Amino acid sequence: MKIYEKEQKVVKIKNIEIGGQPGERPVVMIGSLFYKSHAACKNRKTGEIDRAIADKDVHTMIEWSKKTGLPIIFDLIGQTREALTNYARYISEIAPGYPFLVDGLSDDSRIPAMRDIKDMGLLDCAILNSIDNETSDEILAEIKDIGVKYAVLLLFEKLSLTPKKKKRLLLGKEGRFKGLLQKAKEAGVNDFIVDVAVLDLMSIGMCAASQDLIKQEFGFPVGCAPTNAVFEWKNAKEILGKDGRIIADASICTYLRDYGADFILYGAARHAPQVFSAMAPREAIVSYYQKRNNKVKIQQGPFHKII
Repeated sequence: MKIYEKEQKVVKIKNIEIGGQPGERPVVMIGSLFYKSHAACKNRKTGEIDRAIADKDVHTMIEWSKKTGLPIIFDLIGQTREALTNYARYISEIAPGYPFLVDGLSDDSRIPAMRDIKDMGLLDCAILNSIDNETSDEILAEIKDIGVKYAVLLLFEKLSLTPKKKKRLLLGKEGRFKGLLQKAKEAGVNDFIVDVAVLDLMSIGMCAASQDLIKQEFGFPVGCAPTNAVFEWKNAKEILGKDGRIIADASICTYLRDYGADFILYGAARHAPQVFSAMAPREAIVSYYQKRNNKVKIQQGPFHKII
């Protein structure tokens, strides 16, 4: 329950604010839709969906956000341009005004989809996921031409696991590679959040330390996506059981929040009841401590909703 000396940047997307001092604002919970095993996906290439299943998952996230005071963003995972465009249209109709990640499998789907999203007038809600070490100058120019407002800077490179090396991905190395801060600048993206990139279960500790380092030295909003690592954990289902894996995911999400995470990609949207139930009391407790002991002006969140 520290206070970072560095001024903390806050990114506002519609009425969602990401960043700040621990306990000042509630962590933003990002739930995924249309992932590979999602039952709502009828055709992953065209983006045809089963509305009844998708609607239920969306309403579950919204219900638990209102119940707990945890703000939410939807993570739309699409295989093709057509699918991502259809998903963006869908979420704008069923949950108007809520931000969403445009989370395609490659720039070949993400960037054209962002053009379609611009044409639909939805750039104010759309977050490009992501700009990373492999993003080319040509793609950066396209991002700027589209007018993308928000993006995730993904600190992923298979040999860059430590906090020091993840910091280097942000800054770059002269004569060797361009840092993501420079790439964001060239893309015209001033409002970004930093994903420290979970590789596997054992990398989560490194990610926690990386989040803390970035908030200490830069003040950027940070977070990551631990869920895939949890659900790809060999023997987890056998040892913990189906429900146990979800509990493990919730536990790791709260652990990452303790190390500065301003946002968490917590996994399937439908798991909101379990994960939000774990996160909300933690948020309320920390906010109260920061308010009483560090005189932090806390924003609306779980403290006001559940206490």
